[in-house]
Amino acid sequence: MGRSKRIFPDDCNPLEGRERIAIEPCACSKIAGLLPAAGRSTRMGASNKLVDSLTSGVAFSDGAMVRKVAKEMVSARLHPIKVVTGYEAQRVERALKGLDLHLVHNEDYHEGMGASLRCGFAALPADIDAAIVCLGDMPLIRARHIERLAKAFDPSAGCEICVPVFDGRRGNPVLFSKRFFPEMATLRGDVGGRGMVERYERFVFELPMDDAAVLVDIDSPEDIAHAAEIVATEERDRWNNGR
Repeated sequence: MGRSKRIFPDDCNPLEGRERIAIEPCACSKIAGLLPAAGRSTRMGASNKLVDSLTSGVAFSDGAMVRKVAKEMVSARLHPIKVVTGYEAQRVERALKGLDLHLVHNEDYHEGMGASLRCGFAALPADIDAAIVCLGDMPLIRARHIERLAKAFDPSAGCEICVPVFDGRRGNPVLFSKRFFPEMATLRGDVGGRGMVERYERFVFELPMDDAAVLVDIDSPEDIAHAAEIVATEERDRWNNGR
């Protein structure tokens, strides 16, 4: 797909006037969080990847994956955070107990991601300026990734869909301006946010990230081993750099 915005590191802001990219978040912006957690995890076999402890002793998966993602969203100070439940809703609710978020049940979860996004965006308050969609199966995402997306949001410069990029590849989470809420609230079928990003390319701002977390999701048992390798490599690099 084409790319309409150039990307710059945090300490570089070469654009002037309307094209200026915000380095600090606007104090008046209200940014919500949306966490789809309604899927059936069919490729994981009998396990529900969002709530089952898939392995033991691995930092990113020792416990309920959906809770780990939700805690990072809370730490990033998104508010409100809407969690869309569906399949095994009670188990998801128990996994999230005690966190500052709101549950929205998607009775049409069997339709796929589009139904969860439709349900979640329809539940957002009218005064929200943007929402960051975080996927519940991306356990390497940290609050710093989410906060950088929030800082990049600048509707005055046309940066209304903020997409993280690593190694030339687009990933998740993704921020959507309120401009797109009405259309997101009408999505049907197993259609996620990618179609919106492609359709409104002129509003897309690609934000470079310094690690592969934004590309790592857990869809199969093989993905667990792949993510564990990434964690081990990053920890080894941090140790070597600190020597």
